Amino acid sequence: MANPDDLPIKTPQQETVGTPLAVTDTATDGEIPNLSKIPGAQICSMLGIERDLHMKPLPAGTTVLDVSFPTSKTPTARLRAFKDALSDNNGIFLNALWTGPNSMHLQAILPNLQQAYSAAYAIKTSCPDTAVAASPDPCGIMTYKGNLICVGDGFESASEAIRYAQSDKTTLTLKQNSLITNEPLQPTGPKRQDTLVNRSTPQSVAHAKTLQPLYSNLPRKGTMIKIQLAKNDTGNSIEQTKKIIKFIEAVYGEKTVISSHGLIAFIFVAEERIGEVISRMSSMQHLLQDASICVDVADCKFVDAGDSVSLMQSQSIVDISHMNMCGTWGTSDRFVKTIHHERNRANVAVTFGRTSGQFVKIEKIEPVHFEATVGGPRKTIGRQQELQTIRTNLENLERRGKANITVITGEAGVGKTRLASEAIREAHEHNVASVYYKTPEDGKNTPAAGVKKLIEGILKTKPELLERFRDLRFFTEGRVPEGFREEYGPAVQALGTKEFLSKRFYELMEECKKSPIQIILDDLQWFDSVSVEIIKTWLSRVDERSNIQIVLMAREGEEQLPEDFEKILAKKQNLTSKISLKRLDYERNPEFLEDYIRHSLPDHWESAAIPESFVREIAEVSQGLPIVITEILSLLVEKGDIKYRGGTLIIKSDAVKELAQEDIGITLSSVLQARFERLTDQEKRTVDYLVALGNVNYEIFVNLLRYLGENPQAVEKALVGLRKKGILRFEPFGFSHDLLRRERESQMEGHDGKLSCIAAQCYPVLKTAASRYPQAITPVFLFELLMKASKRPEALTPEQRKTTATSIMPELCEASDFSINKNENMLAFQLIKRFVERIVASDEIPLGQQLKSTVDKIFEGKDIQTQATLAPVLFRAFCNGAQACVRMGQPAKATAFLDAIDHLAGKAPQAQLRTSIAGLHYFHLQTDAAYAARNRERFIHAKGEFQRAIELSDSQNDPNIRFFKCEATLLDVRLCNDPQQAYRISSGTKAELNKLATEADKCGNHKLAIAARALSMDITRTVLQKMFLALKNKIKGVDDEALFMQQVRGDDLSELGILEKQFSLIKTDYENNPGLVRDPQAYGYLFDMMARIQYLRGLSENADSTIESGIRTCTNMNFMEIVSRLHKLRGDIQTAFAIKHNPSDAKTWHTGMLERAIDEYTQGVAEIERVIEDKKIKKDAGEEIPPSDDELYKTLNALNRGWTFALLTLAKTSSGRFEQLEGNKESTQLGTRLQAQWISMCNALDERRVNLGQNIDPSSEQDYLKELAHAGLLIEASLDPRLETNLPMPKNIELKDIRAEIEFFQKQRADIKLHPGNYSNADKALVALRWKGINAWKHIFRQLIPEGDAYDVEGLTTG
Repeated sequence: MANPDDLPIKTPQQETVGTPLAVTDTATDGEIPNLSKIPGAQICSMLGIERDLHMKPLPAGTTVLDVSFPTSKTPTARLRAFKDALSDNNGIFLNALWTGPNSMHLQAILPNLQQAYSAAYAIKTSCPDTAVAASPDPCGIMTYKGNLICVGDGFESASEAIRYAQSDKTTLTLKQNSLITNEPLQPTGPKRQDTLVNRSTPQSVAHAKTLQPLYSNLPRKGTMIKIQLAKNDTGNSIEQTKKIIKFIEAVYGEKTVISSHGLIAFIFVAEERIGEVISRMSSMQHLLQDASICVDVADCKFVDAGDSVSLMQSQSIVDISHMNMCGTWGTSDRFVKTIHHERNRANVAVTFGRTSGQFVKIEKIEPVHFEATVGGPRKTIGRQQELQTIRTNLENLERRGKANITVITGEAGVGKTRLASEAIREAHEHNVASVYYKTPEDGKNTPAAGVKKLIEGILKTKPELLERFRDLRFFTEGRVPEGFREEYGPAVQALGTKEFLSKRFYELMEECKKSPIQIILDDLQWFDSVSVEIIKTWLSRVDERSNIQIVLMAREGEEQLPEDFEKILAKKQNLTSKISLKRLDYERNPEFLEDYIRHSLPDHWESAAIPESFVREIAEVSQGLPIVITEILSLLVEKGDIKYRGGTLIIKSDAVKELAQEDIGITLSSVLQARFERLTDQEKRTVDYLVALGNVNYEIFVNLLRYLGENPQAVEKALVGLRKKGILRFEPFGFSHDLLRRERESQMEGHDGKLSCIAAQCYPVLKTAASRYPQAITPVFLFELLMKASKRPEALTPEQRKTTATSIMPELCEASDFSINKNENMLAFQLIKRFVERIVASDEIPLGQQLKSTVDKIFEGKDIQTQATLAPVLFRAFCNGAQACVRMGQPAKATAFLDAIDHLAGKAPQAQLRTSIAGLHYFHLQTDAAYAARNRERFIHAKGEFQRAIELSDSQNDPNIRFFKCEATLLDVRLCNDPQQAYRISSGTKAELNKLATEADKCGNHKLAIAARALSMDITRTVLQKMFLALKNKIKGVDDEALFMQQVRGDDLSELGILEKQFSLIKTDYENNPGLVRDPQAYGYLFDMMARIQYLRGLSENADSTIESGIRTCTNMNFMEIVSRLHKLRGDIQTAFAIKHNPSDAKTWHTGMLERAIDEYTQGVAEIERVIEDKKIKKDAGEEIPPSDDELYKTLNALNRGWTFALLTLAKTSSGRFEQLEGNKESTQLGTRLQAQWISMCNALDERRVNLGQNIDPSSEQDYLKELAHAGLLIEASLDPRLETNLPMPKNIELKDIRAEIEFFQKQRADIKLHPGNYSNADKALVALRWKGINAWKHIFRQLIPEGDAYDVEGLTTG
């Protein structure tokens, strides 16, 4: 009788299971839906292939049992025994009977390995001649009409199954599996002749549902946490349990299942990296001071209990309920063994205490935020001064909350990252949380990657922030879990824009101020441009009270700290410490080099004396560069040239010199090459695959190598060995230093195209696996892999060359689609540009010429049919490029893409590119580009083309056509000057959009539903904006200043109230659903309009609050033009409020309010000057700068500041108090300030004048003439002899300007005299004030206004 323990059992593979995975996205025929969308079928436990080619996940722990018996035996008894055994052990019989030459096979699925053992034991007892094999965690099963036919591992079975199912074989052969049989198997019954189609079948649906009842009994592997709270007298224990549960849900997210019963909570985390689970657990310690906690690895079953889910362990965890050990953390022996695995140790360091029976006490849990490079000295050498700087800054941070910025620079390999690890250790000792991010060398290729990783690190370090910033967490993870998509989906999508990401990042950093934190950003020279912009703005806001230590690390030389950072840091010298790391200087500090060598050799050699000659030789050949010293010592020890014997170092003579190449000497490259040469063959292959793949996670990497034929145990051994040798690190997984990766890649590129060969080998496998790992194997990742494969096409096999050539353009489309859908517009543009530069082999010619040359080269030598096939693919990519540029505010680049599409359409007329729905997208992009360029003529032309294309479309009921019709309505609304007509135009369209959104939701097309709702809100906002502008023009009198000085009454006040309510609703919707914001700048303008309406309604405090909120929001979104506009608005309101009670009497004006207004204008000028300076730098660097009103708002703020200062001076010089202070310090300061304001105002007027024509038309240049009058008030104020001013002459203002000004204001005054009822008191008072300013110009242009001329403020006579 066989013992179940003797059964051949495969080692369970750790595989993540999840939702059904579609191999392709081709739509179904509607009659039988996609299997992954069938209610109840999502829990189908098979990861395999059916006729629908859909892959379904299998919960961990599930076991497949295979029973075989000789064909010479009667199957009836064995079949009965098989079914009985399954019935007793909750198994499912897969109704299949496979026959081979000498044996027959039956197969079944059981909930877990233990029940498979039991069933196998029963079968062997009844039928001893039966062979039985069990396969736990089968990751790949192929089914034929619901029947199991293949068992395998990971990628192997998934890829093989797809390949096999798509082959034209007429018989199905079981893939060889040594644990089952070595004989090929054939299904009974007729041979398979039918063709596979990509859709669900009745068989696959039925099969999926047969597994549903089994789901609740299937165990999953993960970590179980048991928490038992102590009873207390306050009765708050239950509330404490709820608080803990809420916190855990935030920390672990959807991987968590929680079952609580009173004071006991069971938490199951379906995460295979136990180190990651325990690392995050350390953040809960402050909540669990009065609790007993047990952590264990476990298999867990889920039992549906109505509205909740209960947990039942199939593998018991250690019971601590009977132990009175509050505050104690414990675990089991098996957990101790698991946590010591290399991968877990890369996440967390756990210190264990005493053992009591099965119980092992946990003394300490310390997360590993940064896995330091293995190798080099065991302690930091020669950096005591630098360490003291970091230590002092941390002490100031811990004790006084004083922020600081430490900048560390140095060449590659000098020890910057080592210093970072010391900074982390020091922060831990000072109770300061640390976040570390090391930018990868290709970091510039992924927009916002740096900020994403920083956010991820902050939320991991400060899990108490997870609940409030759940949208940021989902954004960094790249997905929104099923249960959160409705609430967070649009918000996460909006974070793809720099504006909303900036806003949320700055809000996160504000929260971080509540407790001290250290943030280390390493290799900043590779930061992407979006992250540079966001971090730069954040740095500019850091002050002494920010409660943070920021460590910025970058290389010196060509790859250095971004220039923008240097400028910001120059303004924060009181907070900034600079450290420039140099090589170890043997001549100045020989002891440093000796210590470095001593602590780099094995620790038990430390006591041995090191010969001075050896130290000098090392110094000479390494030139003091630490990474070279480390590599030399490593090589010498490996070769046996340095030995330790009897307490003495035995060093081979000339060992160092032998390492040096003749006539070259030891270089960094040579020692790195030598290190790679000394690796084992398996280690070399492992390194080469990692170089080819780039940033890839551990699980995918290991599974890929297993699929490609590498032995899993050998791969695991190689990875551990590479980590010990300091080449790789597990957390994050990859090379320990970019120099290592760069050196190996260089070797592979020059090694007969080895890099391209490996990339080409990996691509088809990873393409197949992408549906299973959508977060890691993205279309962008696959495109990057293809770009590597196509770099040396001559090195590829003919089949690989064909695959690469035919796949790269479709993959480019997929990658740019993927980026556009995530609002990663810069990434989409960069992907297309890199492809184009590869085709044309040049990055120096203009973009438009590059794009057209790409079309020419791709079509060169192709027949008409091939051109017709390629054209739509290139059309789609170029449309994505145009859309990305429009979104980034770069209309010139967008136009270059659109012109290239015209060129493409001319090259391939047979493709009819512009007559499809995709063609409508092209025409709509033309309108967007023209609108972004502020080109009205081109916009009207593009709008006409777009509307004609819609009319000519065949499918008027197609949802996309209906949506484009609504887009056309928005274009009409934008051009409409009558707000009532705009409202009538939009009403029917909004109803259509609401209907379209509802239908799209029902069909599962959520993308279209969101787009429809966003368009509806955009139309509503545009119409309301037109209504407000019309109402403002109706009631404003002579200008905005008069509008703010008068009181609005009657119907106008009622209309303003209605508009405010409507704007408020839109603003609330935008804030709750950022994904609905099509134009982030339009969102910013809402604050401006709402504040104006609130002030006009008499709600001054509300208006001020709205402006403050708008400044904060728009600053966070980097809309500095709008920020400057809001500062101007607040200044205008404060100026009007200061004088409106009695505009004709300066003695009554509110000087404090006027001072505040001047401060607002000054801030407005400062904010916009920074933007103008940044744009100038970008323009000089060749970047396209979109049209904007930056210069306008700089000028307006400067002019209004001068006008307000004139009012302030007149108010102060009119007061009795000023009379008493004649000749004192206040009058001197006022005169000095007036002189400065005059110069600033003249500069602004000169700039305005340059942009006007030779002669001034009073009817069209009213703003300029009004500003001249305001400047005249400064002249008027300067006439006070107590101020001692001497105003210089403006450069560009001429007599004819003053004549035009007088002509304009004389007409205005005459009209007021003839029709006084048409003007408010505020209008009359402002005109009188300005006339005073006009007359003051006679002191500069005495020829213009005779001495006897006079003015009458009250009578408004012409004098």
